This record gives sequence, C-alpha cells and structure tokens, in this order.
Amino acid sequence: SASPANKASMWAEEAGARAVFLAAARLPRPGDRKLRTYGLAALQNLSTDAAEEMWSDEQGVRAAILEGAVLTDPADRKVRATALYILQNLSRGSRSRVAMWQDEA
Repeated sequence: SASPANKASMWAEEAGARAVFLAAARLPRPGDRKLRTYGLAALQNLSTDAAEEMWSDEQGVRAAILEGAVLTDPADRKVRATALYILQNLSRGSRSRVAMWQDEA
C-alpha cells in the first residue's frame, strides 16, 4: 500500500515483510528474475519513505539494490531498471544523498 503508515510498518518488520522483500530481491538465478524484480519493486515502494534507513543497511538492502543496478544481461533489464529507480528515490533524501556521494564502493 502507498500509505506511509503501512510502509513504515512493513519496513519495521525486520523478520517479516522486509526480510521477504529482501530475500526475493537477492535471488541470483536467471529463472528467478521475475521474483527478483517483484522484491525490488516492493523495496522501491518503501524507498520513498525509508531512504536513509535503506541506504544504511549496507549488507542487506543497499547490497541488493547495487547488485541489481550493475546487471548487464539484457534479460535483466527490469531488475536493473527497478534497482535504478530505487537509487533515484534514495537520492531524494538529503541525508541519504550525502551518504551516497561519500560512498566509495
């Protein structure tokens, strides 16, 4: 849901919704592209309200986004596009924007 309260609730569920979205977003097999895209799309929906928190999660959400953003296989275009949309959303938050520019990874 687009409700900020629902987004906050889903983000807060580290072992619930957030874990499911993250697990799907990190699926590595080519046969899982659709699920990976859906996981990233769910994170994209949350990214409009949790930018700083998402970028701070270096080993989890940030890693999943960056893994998707660097894919080059044309079959991964939806995964990559969704990851790039998330990065765009994250860069809108002033604190996360500064942290993103300072990241040398």
